[in-house]
Amino acid sequence: MPTIVLNSPDIHCEVCAERVTKAASAVAGVLNVRVEIPEQCVTVEYDSPATEGDVRSALEDAGFEVSPSQS
Repeated sequence: MPTIVLNSPDIHCEVCAERVTKAASAVAGVLNVRVEIPEQCVTVEYDSPATEGDVRSALEDAGFEVSPSQS
């Protein structure tokens, strides 16, 4: 199952984590979302029909700047 890890400097608190989780979970095919507030990153496991681009777009549309994780 594909997994994407994205960094977002906009994740600061539990409310942000809930918004990220809701936005990513709304993408058809997303199976699991894990947000790490101190690291400001989100890990998303997905399957068809979701794509990495769909996940990134959903988070950006929700107001979160995202970039690929460097780890």
